[in-house]
Amino acid sequence: MTLETIELGRMLDIATGAGQFIHYLLQVNPTITEVVGIDNNERGIAQAQKRMEDKRVTFQVDDAYNLKYADESFDSVTISNSLHHFEDPIKLLTEVKRVLKPGGNIVVSEMFSDGDQTLQQQSHIEMHHWFAKFDRLINRFHDDTYEQQELIDFVAKLDFEDIETSVINMKIDNPKEPKLLAAYSRNIKQVQDMAKARELPEEFITKGTELIAFMEDNGFSPARNILIFAHKQKL
Repeated sequence: MTLETIELGRMLDIATGAGQFIHYLLQVNPTITEVVGIDNNERGIAQAQKRMEDKRVTFQVDDAYNLKYADESFDSVTISNSLHHFEDPIKLLTEVKRVLKPGGNIVVSEMFSDGDQTLQQQSHIEMHHWFAKFDRLINRFHDDTYEQQELIDFVAKLDFEDIETSVINMKIDNPKEPKLLAAYSRNIKQVQDMAKARELPEEFITKGTELIAFMEDNGFSPARNILIFAHKQKL
């Protein structure tokens, strides 16, 4: 199964952000009939709606733990690079299962931390861990990058059927491209400034400087990403 061939039909995208995953799926999957993207960030939802030209797509503010949709409302539910933002993934996936039609598909896309990662990909993983720690230090939940089996186990615990997985290994032509490294260094320094303003531990700020040095030495490339496909049991 692939993102290009999976039957999506009426689709719900959870923690949609700016709708990037929706934009991608609209380009590669011809089975989409309608899409609802939900997020708890009102400003982000407004911006996503403004940028979306496809009339099949709407964006709404909603609580992913308590979706306002009736049971069996969607043919598919997708969650991309967001599971680590949920403090209770099992509760989330239980709600996903509720709104899925019998036989409906779930797609989870998530970066992972284990396996054969290059030093460039390790830059991404360590940076994500550092950003996640900042969020936790200011009392905002953000988990570290999961391992592959942890992600598969989340889906398996809800008794979704026919679980399939594949790994995406994105390549960057030049992992040491100066503009690329400068952009990520800038992001780290911005968080360091916020950390200093909040008087967060000095060791956290120092770790950011070490991350920049590691990235400049080794380059940056997106961490490997797992795609998990499964479906809800048919009646």
